[in-house]
Amino acid sequence: MLPAAGLALNDLRQDPRMDSWRTWFGSLFFQQDRNRKNHQYVPPTPVEVANVLANNAPANSRDMAELLRDQLVRIASKIHFEETNQLDLFYDKGKDGVFAPKTENACRDVLLMLLRDPMALKSVQIEKESLAAAEKRADMQTSIFVQSSRRIVPVEIKKDNHPELWYAWRDQLEPRYMRNPDAEGVGVFVILWFGKGTKTGPNKEKPKTAAQMAEMLNTLMPAEYVGHIVGLVIDLSRGLSRA
Repeated sequence: MLPAAGLALNDLRQDPRMDSWRTWFGSLFFQQDRNRKNHQYVPPTPVEVANVLANNAPANSRDMAELLRDQLVRIASKIHFEETNQLDLFYDKGKDGVFAPKTENACRDVLLMLLRDPMALKSVQIEKESLAAAEKRADMQTSIFVQSSRRIVPVEIKKDNHPELWYAWRDQLEPRYMRNPDAEGVGVFVILWFGKGTKTGPNKEKPKTAAQMAEMLNTLMPAEYVGHIVGLVIDLSRGLSRA
């Protein structure tokens, strides 16, 4: 259960020479990580349990990740089904009147603005560009203090045309950010679907809707990542049909 054992397993599954064993090493890595966390587990206090049951402050990183997904789903629904102009916040309008998607960082800042107040109501702080290992930075990070200990959730955001879109959860989110002990092996992966220049998937198929992209990612992600990575595809397209 030593942290060094987890690092060794992770190094093995990232080694290109071990590519055919990647899934097996990944399974061992998460088993070791789960066993170590179970050994270190401290039961929540009655007050913390009451907060969770009352839909108040989250009790751990997993709760916080699910809370963030719920808020993102609410925001996505509001963008498309309420009489607001929030969709325009994710676009730049040229002199010719044509709308073009904003940059990834600009879209991240819009989400941050929309999330900050509702997350604060649950005692969760949200910030951008959290410094991680090797001077890498997560796009966003949520944090809360539980039993005087800090818990975080790193968030990786990608537009649907990003060249590293399909494996950013494996090559960036998990090795760079989720290994932070305060993250408890949990992260959130968000894809912003604009439907413009969408990156073709590993199977040479290009998704035509946000829902299809979500299905393809679910198929691509191994079972051992379930419960560790919370994923969401947000439809920001301007077409008539929404996924």
